[in-house]
Amino acid sequence: MKEKKFLRWFMIWSLVILGCFILACTVVRHRKSKELRETTFSLSNAENMGISADAKLDDFIFTMEPADLLSVKSMDWQGNSLYMTLEATGKGQGDVSMEVLSKESGELITYEMFYVRKDGWILDQSTGNFSNYRINHICIIVMVFAFALLLWVGYFKAQKELVFSYHSIFCIGLALWVSLIAVILVYDYINESFMINVYGTIMNAPDYFMLLTFPLVLVFAVSLMISNISLIRHERFRFTNVLGSLLAFVMLGGMLFYFLLNLIPISGSEFQVNLWSSFMAILSTAYAILECFLIGAIICGTRAALKKPVFDKDYIVILGCMIRKDGTLFPLLRGRVDRAIRFYKEQLEATGKKAIFVPSGGQGKNEIISEAEAMKRYLLEQGIEPEQIMIEDQSKNTRQNMDFSKKIIGENAKAVFSTTNYHVFRSGIISRQVGFEADGMGSHTKWYFWPNAYVRELIGMLSYKWKSIVLMFVPTVVFLVTVIFVFS
Repeated sequence: MKEKKFLRWFMIWSLVILGCFILACTVVRHRKSKELRETTFSLSNAENMGISADAKLDDFIFTMEPADLLSVKSMDWQGNSLYMTLEATGKGQGDVSMEVLSKESGELITYEMFYVRKDGWILDQSTGNFSNYRINHICIIVMVFAFALLLWVGYFKAQKELVFSYHSIFCIGLALWVSLIAVILVYDYINESFMINVYGTIMNAPDYFMLLTFPLVLVFAVSLMISNISLIRHERFRFTNVLGSLLAFVMLGGMLFYFLLNLIPISGSEFQVNLWSSFMAILSTAYAILECFLIGAIICGTRAALKKPVFDKDYIVILGCMIRKDGTLFPLLRGRVDRAIRFYKEQLEATGKKAIFVPSGGQGKNEIISEAEAMKRYLLEQGIEPEQIMIEDQSKNTRQNMDFSKKIIGENAKAVFSTTNYHVFRSGIISRQVGFEADGMGSHTKWYFWPNAYVRELIGMLSYKWKSIVLMFVPTVVFLVTVIFVFS
């Protein structure tokens, strides 16, 4: 229910931001749509053309074809740039070619092509600038920052209300990506970039991101491979223990493949070139967003492991894992039980409240007793009273751990589960999926478990949130393709 409420909140505010952006652009279009003011050339270029720094409108000759759709309203210096302001006459629409000549020498200074609409809106076909594009640029910046803020708020809101949710990874991953685009847009505005360059820098943002993060990707990929080798040595070969190596291959191979594709000389018709550019832009954007999601998985997984539960718990569920042939605990499982005991003692000292231990885990094929029974024996050895222990000895995996423990505990009891630190976030998500509201805490373990755990969180988020990702990615693809085909 909380997730549905969160999604509703996110969708409503997304529509509000988009609606405000469209309204602002519409107001600008209707109130100030008949003028186009933009830089023509810089002072250094003017000097090369023999034009003085105090040149005015009367120092130039303007010829247009057709002559009745546009007029030059003003031409003046602002800083080191000469600005020309054009105004639509309102006498029709169509393409306008304009030559600017020096009145003194008669030499051609610049040649421009414009398009004028019936409502007076003017487009510079060489730069992509349009009537009051600077104000619209501000509107775009505000909208992107608003979306970035919404995503950051969504992340902290998810961390506060949902704690264990793929919404956290989704929000912070996109927040990183949208924040990057917002910074690029501000940079373009400060440097008075043409609109065609603004579109270009947005499309090239993935390339910048990939280059900046390459050292981190390389280090993480190598750590994934090393951790997988260690996992196989300590835990035998399993598909889940090579997920990291597969992702490392995809990350490094994908980046290498992309940069090699960029080296291929592309020729052909304009349509074929634009089609290839669209493919490359979509590929790089998908890769960069995947990187952001991975960073989000790392952040969320680490925060979940470091979270400290409140001392108000009635039950402490201990998630089982493999035991030795003689029925004793491996260090991994012993760490989980020790973490549960430590929480029990800390809560007892802080509040005087005793919690019930719920060791959870069935008997595996090569185990002489159930994991729950093995944990109970260890608890008794550590001085825990028998009446403080309720075992759940039928579960075979984490989902059953949570589901069966919930049925033993009941609906309204306050519970916390103890597992290994790298497993806290994933276990918490599974607990929510079976309707078990419980806090989580983690015991320390070897470093080589962590990289693979992050990969599992990423894969879990992609599989769980694929509809939202598609919903976000489709308009991004449409935007990229439109910009390439219209402004190339």
